[in-house]
Amino acid sequence: YQIDGSGEETCVWVHGFGGDLGIWDLSLPAFDSYRHLRFDYLGHGKSSKDVAASQAIEKTIELATELIEKTVAGPIIWVGHSFAGNLICSLMNRFTSSKAAVFLDCSCLISPETRDSRKQLAAHWLATSDHRKTLSDFYDELIGTNANEEIRMRIKSSLANCEPEFLFQLYKSYNAIPENPVKQVPALILEAEHFSAKQNSRSFIQYFPRAKRTQVQDAHH
Repeated sequence: YQIDGSGEETCVWVHGFGGDLGIWDLSLPAFDSYRHLRFDYLGHGKSSKDVAASQAIEKTIELATELIEKTVAGPIIWVGHSFAGNLICSLMNRFTSSKAAVFLDCSCLISPETRDSRKQLAAHWLATSDHRKTLSDFYDELIGTNANEEIRMRIKSSLANCEPEFLFQLYKSYNAIPENPVKQVPALILEAEHFSAKQNSRSFIQYFPRAKRTQVQDAHH
């Protein structure tokens, strides 16, 4: 994990599937009045790889809870990308100091159809012969064509610290989200035109109906 900056409020930045805490490097300077905490999931980045995919997220939530309890004293603003949306919902329910949440193109798992489609996609990935290439191709599709090479490599560099089969099993097995948020904090939902914005059933507006929802034109995941 890494702590940066200073301020009365702490932004807790949670990366997505296959990412690591480095994906936020270019974001933090724009929020220099806040303190920042970011961490790698188990099985990702520099965190331990000695964990079963089926248990990785629940154990990450437990460890992240302990970390936040020890290092954060004031209000918390949660920021999650993609896969992280469901995880931060579990985390924010544990902290009465949760002040707000930002969902960056996150897919909500509240719909059974969404959960089933994830399992089917993961099963397809696991059936391919070259898992590393399958993962790379999937990321290329998510990044789209607008990103320059520097940004593309910054995003994909995190994949070198993950085992593709572990990620596919993780994607298949993690389908948890609290049925109802304990606290309806103010939420901002930003969705990419070429991904979540096209899929209302996957939007976190289903979970936070009073949230501000913005669809970002010509944007990729």
